[in-house]
This record gives sequence, structure tokens and C-alpha cells, in this order.
Amino acid sequence: MRELLYILSPSFSGSTLLTFLLAAHPDIATVGELKASAMGDVESYRCSCGARLQQCDFWRKVKTGMEKSGAKFDFADFGTHFNSGPAWFKRLVRLGAKNALLSYSSSQLLRILPSCRSRLNRIIEQNGILIDLIASIQGGCLFLDGSKDPERLTQLLVSRRWKIRVIHLLRDGRGIANSYRKHHNVDLKTAAIEWLRTDRACLRVAARVARQNVLTIKYEDVCQEPQRVLDEIFSFAGLARNASPNGAATLEHVLGNSMRLNGSKSILLDQKWRTDLLPQDLEIFEAIAGDYNRSRGYHKSVSKEAILT
Repeated sequence: MRELLYILSPSFSGSTLLTFLLAAHPDIATVGELKASAMGDVESYRCSCGARLQQCDFWRKVKTGMEKSGAKFDFADFGTHFNSGPAWFKRLVRLGAKNALLSYSSSQLLRILPSCRSRLNRIIEQNGILIDLIASIQGGCLFLDGSKDPERLTQLLVSRRWKIRVIHLLRDGRGIANSYRKHHNVDLKTAAIEWLRTDRACLRVAARVARQNVLTIKYEDVCQEPQRVLDEIFSFAGLARNASPNGAATLEHVLGNSMRLNGSKSILLDQKWRTDLLPQDLEIFEAIAGDYNRSRGYHKSVSKEAILT
């Protein structure tokens, strides 16, 4: 059974940075977000190596390998994302992670209804073939999926196809909400509610995994003490220590956040929320998610000093 390391977090939690740092380890194979969603115009989408996806030698090799295995593979749709297909199928997948009361029922329906079971099995199989192929090309014994989604992790766990360890990545909710509102052009209330909903879903799915197979880390610690955090992750994953906190693999082929195209891959703590958010914004966040954010280890204070407990 192949070992899978999964980064679980809301968007804008620093998963792309963490992926690059982990990709430097010779025993880790990864392409970042294996769900390969939200790539937009695939003809202009660039791999983190700088080449357009369709012209990248690595991804051409992947496409050839998939075709040789008899699996369909399209750069515009890898066939690995569970949030695809009819609306009712996508709704059942989402309910599996984001509604505690309906989680069991949705999971059962996905596996009882013939059309759902068939689609679900195809996606699982496509993930399995692609993971094995990428690991074979890159030479890693452990595969890292940085897709983040709690819905995706739910389906991977239920499939029982992989031995899964989870890196549960936290970040101050004010930082995530600030990034979310700017990226999606919404107000802070909407951003805070979305963060709260997704983070709770992450927590709920992580609780389904045996405690010894979940490692909780903070984005802020990754930036401030990268080597210590990486050592902790490598030990957790059963890998030897790899001293390279200031960079990534010599040539990565990572999908996901636009940060993948940042040539420097420098480790910088993003706390723009401290200056971006106005007092009234902070009051809105506090009313919606202040108590929950503190329960995750973040103080209410917005002083210039470190906010971590």
C-alpha cells in the first residue's frame, strides 16, 4: 500500500510554500495539488518550472505514461478532482466533509447509487494510476498531495487505497480571511464565514484519522522556524532529516497557487492583515470567528509582537 502525505487546510494557509519545502526531500514525490482544479486557460497555464504545462517535458512524460497505462489524461481535466460531474454528485461529496449530520448518509449514497459509485471509482482509480506514475518518474517512496480540500481527503480515506498521514496546516484566520477577500473580491464578513466553515470541516475530517497519523503545524512556525518544522514533518512521515529549509527541489513541477511561479521561493511571513484590516474589519472578524480563532492558538491582540501562543 502506497504511503500518502496529505496537506489539509483552507486556501491561503501557506500550503504551496510548505509543498516546495517538502519537495526538496529526495524521498518525496509531488506535483502540489493533485486535484488540478482552477487552472483556467490550460494553454497558458505554467508549471512551476516555468514552462507552459503542455510544453513541460515532465508533464509530457506524465501524459505519455498515462496513455500507456490505458488511462485517459487531458491537461484540461486530469480526472482526479472529486468535485466534478453532475451537481448532485458534487453536493454529496461536499456533504461528506462539511455537514457532520449528513456525512455518513452522503458517503453511503455515493457508494450505493450505481452512477455515483461508478464515477467515484473512476476518480479513485485515476488518482491511483497518476500517483504511482509520478512517484515512479520522480523516484519518491512517499507521495505528497497538497490539494488541501477536506472533501477530497474524505474520499481518499474512505477508499482505503492508501496509507494516509495528514499534515493539518493552521494559519491565523485573520490572515486567511484577508487573503480570501482580496482574491475573491468579497467583503470581510463573507471571507470570515468561509474560513470558519472550511476550517471546521478540516477539523472534522482530521478527527476521522487516527491521532498518530495527524500532525498539526502552523504556517507562522513554518516561516519562522522552517528547519524545526520540517524535521518534525520528516520524523512524522518516517523519513530521514533533510537540511534544506531555504529552498526547494532543484527542479519542481508543482501545480496550485501562483506562488509556484515565484523564482526565489523565499520564506517570508505574510502578515499583511495587520495593516490591511481596519478596526471595523477586525470587529467583524471578532464577532464571527474570534473565539474560534483563539481556540486554534491565536491571540485577539493585533500588536506588532508575535501573536502565537
